[in-house]
Amino acid sequence: MNYYCLMAGAPDLTPGQTMGNGVPSVSEFREQAEEELCRKDKELLDEYLFLQTDCRNLASLLEDSGAELPTLGNHSREELVELMALAREAEGDVKGFSPVLSHIVRQWDAQHETEGFFAQDQALYAFLQNAVDHCPNATIRQWHRMQMDMANVLTALLARNHGWNPAQSIVGEGVVQDCIRQNPTASDFGLSVDLEYVQQLVEIAGEDDPVQKERKADALKWTWLDDRTFFVPFGIESVFARLCQLEMLERWSKLDSEQGKQRFEQIIENLRGEARVPQEFVKR
Repeated sequence: MNYYCLMAGAPDLTPGQTMGNGVPSVSEFREQAEEELCRKDKELLDEYLFLQTDCRNLASLLEDSGAELPTLGNHSREELVELMALAREAEGDVKGFSPVLSHIVRQWDAQHETEGFFAQDQALYAFLQNAVDHCPNATIRQWHRMQMDMANVLTALLARNHGWNPAQSIVGEGVVQDCIRQNPTASDFGLSVDLEYVQQLVEIAGEDDPVQKERKADALKWTWLDDRTFFVPFGIESVFARLCQLEMLERWSKLDSEQGKQRFEQIIENLRGEARVPQEFVKR
């Protein structure tokens, strides 16, 4: 199905834009889109885009019941609290909620005291793996595969740059993960054939400024979305891409250099797990 009115009336976006001046927020564009989306496409966005916020929010609640939550998900705080209780009582997945959410609760209960377990990382991985395995839309499925591949390659490069074992820093199974595990010392992990943008990731990983590092990563994602939706400007793929790009603009409008530095430091902290981290790298 094509959404001519929605996309023809939407403003053009560029990576450096600021919010306002005709650029809608993610929630505003979501509201506009949902007035025109067919039921199938609305469910597609709910499950393979906005569910990511639910996964992150659930992880936050598992860590801190009073955590402040973004509101772009499909479920309220009260619904997620109810899910947590039901998931702990039921043997299977909780009816009315994505199975991914029940999995996150069970995983937390089983592993949150394990050294090196990071709830947000595991929740994001659960969302991405579910999308890669089950999303019926090829472009959206490939987007989530790219997200996972980029995260794994950049994490592996960061780990190697700090003298840690790249193979112990990645998650999931697939061609990219296999190459990293089999070629941990190769400059590009032997991915030059299987991953077209691997050299760009190597350059991004070599960026010293953490803010520029993240901006360059987002620029790569932005270009990927533009390229994959060029020939379907009015399809659900372009609606999805527009929402992803608005999310990037919205996030950058809230970030400053110090927050970028803190985010980079959090990535480092998330790599510090179990015996893979040499003692000299552990803060005292």
